[in-house]
Amino acid sequence: MLRTPSETSVSQASAGVGALRDTAELIEAACQLAPLSEEGRRRVVEPALRAGEEALLSRLRFRFDRAGLKIPSTRVTYKGLTVERAAAVGASVRVPTVASVLHDALRRAAGRGRGGSVRALDGVAGLLRPGTMTLLLGPPGSGKTTLLRALTGRLPPDRYTRVEGTVRHNGHDTTTFSVVRSSAYVGQSDQHLAALTVRETLNFSEACLGPSEVAGRLLRGVAEWEAAHGVEKSDEDEKADSLMAHWVAGHHGVMTEYMLMVLGLQHAGDTLVGDAMLRGISGGEKRRVTAGEMLVSNAQVFCLDAISNGLDSAATLDIVASLRRTARLIDATVAVSLLQPEPEVVALFDEIIVLSEGRVIWHGPASKALLHFASLGFQCPPGLDVADFLLLVASPQDHAMLAGPAGGGAPMAYTGAAMPAGSGAMFTRSVPSFGCGKGGGTEPGAVDWREWTAKELSDAFWASDDGHSLQAAIHADISVPPEQDHTLLFTAKYGAPWHTMLAACLRRAVTLEWRRNWPALVVRWLISLVISVVAGSIFWQLPATFQGAVSAMGMLFWVLCFVLVVTVPTVELTYSRRSLMLRQRRDRFYAGWMEAVPQVLVNLPVLAVDVLVMGIPVYFMVGFTPASGPFLTFLLIMLALNVAVDNFYRLLGAIMPSLPVGIAIGVTILISFELLAGFTISPAKIPQPWKLVYYLNPLAHAYRAAALNELRAPRWTSQPAPAAAAFAPAPAAASATGGGLDGEAAAVSQVSQQSLSEALIAFFELELPGDWVWLGIAVLLAWSALYVAGVMVAYSLFKPLPTKAVVVEDDGEQREGQQGKEQQRAPGADAATMAAAAAQGNGGDGLSN
Repeated sequence: MLRTPSETSVSQASAGVGALRDTAELIEAACQLAPLSEEGRRRVVEPALRAGEEALLSRLRFRFDRAGLKIPSTRVTYKGLTVERAAAVGASVRVPTVASVLHDALRRAAGRGRGGSVRALDGVAGLLRPGTMTLLLGPPGSGKTTLLRALTGRLPPDRYTRVEGTVRHNGHDTTTFSVVRSSAYVGQSDQHLAALTVRETLNFSEACLGPSEVAGRLLRGVAEWEAAHGVEKSDEDEKADSLMAHWVAGHHGVMTEYMLMVLGLQHAGDTLVGDAMLRGISGGEKRRVTAGEMLVSNAQVFCLDAISNGLDSAATLDIVASLRRTARLIDATVAVSLLQPEPEVVALFDEIIVLSEGRVIWHGPASKALLHFASLGFQCPPGLDVADFLLLVASPQDHAMLAGPAGGGAPMAYTGAAMPAGSGAMFTRSVPSFGCGKGGGTEPGAVDWREWTAKELSDAFWASDDGHSLQAAIHADISVPPEQDHTLLFTAKYGAPWHTMLAACLRRAVTLEWRRNWPALVVRWLISLVISVVAGSIFWQLPATFQGAVSAMGMLFWVLCFVLVVTVPTVELTYSRRSLMLRQRRDRFYAGWMEAVPQVLVNLPVLAVDVLVMGIPVYFMVGFTPASGPFLTFLLIMLALNVAVDNFYRLLGAIMPSLPVGIAIGVTILISFELLAGFTISPAKIPQPWKLVYYLNPLAHAYRAAALNELRAPRWTSQPAPAAAAFAPAPAAASATGGGLDGEAAAVSQVSQQSLSEALIAFFELELPGDWVWLGIAVLLAWSALYVAGVMVAYSLFKPLPTKAVVVEDDGEQREGQQGKEQQRAPGADAATMAAAAAQGNGGDGLSN
């Protein structure tokens, strides 16, 4: 660990040169120091945060401003952003049944298939300013997630998705720099490895995303200015400099400890993340881990989607307050989408973007939003939160909830949907009623209202003065000096050297497979040992005879098939981790092959133990050749087969579209391998179309090599072959030497001159030129290398299969819905009538008359 502030000579230096030298030495020592332990990281972070995060960041910002240093920032603009997705339409979309699937298939075959598209975003435009907090509001399906993904470069087009428009960071197109690294996106789902602790999860993220180049520049710049002006640093400044020096070094993990304290996770740092099958942290803590995993990055643009899911209001307030401090004090650009946020949370945001059906209906301060919608006839009553009011406005189908009799005092009835009898009280709120819509009522005490469409609300906003001001700001040509342009720091694809990312992936793989998974491995090895001992006891010490050789070859084939079965769970394990791998690869944590190689290397010792546990009891209990050469060769063949099959299943799990499909295909291939390995069906009797499977079958190569390794041992070569009638190939030998009695006699004479080894090799059809034992091992190793290369390519290039948006089309339901809407808009079904009916229902016994 570095010097404590009391040991530093800065506070005692009267000249700035000493301070500059000490700060430079501080950074150099942090870079050369071995990685700090957990206790060492706490001794660095806790003193800096003793007065709170805001005090730390405020002091650093004061020193930067005093030195005339500008923190690089990012200004995000987007114009004409349209995202359109192909839609899946049909009866089978809702609940697929045999009848509905066949019905839609027949319609498509007849050329009457129904198709369509859905616009998630429809020409939206806007601006995210540095140092500001922006809140995204809108009902589900309004396009909040799509917008955040598009702004951070995480919405690539595919065959079902069309993306139009421009997104620029500081005026740069997102293709000119690594926008995924310069911006952080926190999605709605929590994808983590359940067997890792919270600290290990964040530490892996920090190691892969790399150190902060901006922090190093700022720390050296402020040190130079303070040295030149003879500024004496305080104890708080020394603690902050020590924290930043360790952060700049990049390998100490101090940002992990910092984020644990800021997010209130220090008590859960050594707790497993957990999942449905493994006890771990709570859902709210897991949500904070998801946020912290991206907040430890060097990004200046933070987009967080539904960050409050699973959190209570106090935790949400703390996280948003921390984001606000980050935005204010380091000029970060923050956009957060929330569902029904509390008023205290809304007050922390500078601007609000309201989306409705993929269109922007407001972009600006919350106070101006109320005035804008009031000019359109939407009045927010006392007692209704601003966020709830804006969500109601953004839902055209809920505009009926905003309708009521003119004047105050009467309750507002939620009449936007049909209510069951007796449920009116649940949908009535005692707040002053208000009207919405255009114009005034023609009758006393009534308001003429109607539903505004999303397009009308959007057009009204862009036609307003606030919309014109936003358009002018979006199209303004603002040049950012290179030293203040944050995007110029992210031209490289990854934030850390390849060896650093590979080492982080290797450490994680070791932790998962050796440290956390050892109970499952022990159980797996015990089961294999028991099965092997039982099988070996059944075929105890088979004699070196023809009949004994048949049983021995069957036992040899069984133990090789057992290798195939033991590694089947690799398919499920690989598939379960694939979604996390794809997300981290997308976020530039590492290249795909860096995740594949550690898995292969870490599994080698596990597979070797599998071979020892299964092979040793069977080999010696059955009575195979008790010599070191054949024994070690047998184990090597089993290991080569085990490695090849394990990586084959890993490749299968990496490319399969779903887990059931992967397991089904894996079992089918497993059965095919066993049937076409040359033992169950002799090679000569395998149908010609299936010969290719036989030649490409790793089990066939392993069985042939293991059988030849045993049958060419001296215990078999030193014995003569039995009589020709004792084994099957005699008729074939007779026909080869000629027909009749003379041919049979010649065959008997030929067989009698063979050894038992040659007779068995001919019987099992294992005749091959050359030393096929080592050639078979080489083939297995080649298959292993091919499968590993396939896994590396799959991890590097595989993308999730594109899916269509789901749209259920039912002609009968459409007609009923249209008729209901027309009845709702009929003059006799105005808002006052529906509110009176609801009030009458509240006063009755709940039964419909």
